[in-house]
Amino acid sequence: MNDIIIIQDIQEEIIVDNDNVVIVENEIESIVETNETVVINQGNIIHRTAAHNISGHKVLSAASDGRAIYADVNTVTTSAIIGISLNAALLNDAVNIQTSGMLQHTGWSFTPQEPVFAGLNGQLTQTPPNSAYSAEIGVALSTDTLIINIHPIIYS
Repeated sequence: MNDIIIIQDIQEEIIVDNDNVVIVENEIESIVETNETVVINQGNIIHRTAAHNISGHKVLSAASDGRAIYADVNTVTTSAIIGISLNAALLNDAVNIQTSGMLQHTGWSFTPQEPVFAGLNGQLTQTPPNSAYSAEIGVALSTDTLIINIHPIIYS
């Protein structure tokens, strides 16, 4: 069964990729309520289907079928990083993913002005990975705010 997502009164771009419909909200500001906190974000947001249960505020990649999976610094070469989950999602449910711009989450405790990397199993970390790959996700603007600017993967 296919889910239908209706978005009204926004500027949007619809992309069809491998029979998956991805809706991109272009540079809008939105507020997403989760069980943990209220997330204020400004940037590009896409919508994907979860390939497994996904928690909010995790780094995500696209599986070969286009569904969202946790990014992992140890396997980052097999799938590109697409952004950070804005909500929790169960298997085959929709997950909102911010791909760029400012994202705030009161549960974070970043060191301001320092880079943020993809870690293990979707985690965000400010400790540079101790692996053959490094994927910078962005820079902490404050303790609870990240500027998402996904850099190309660096191979060491």
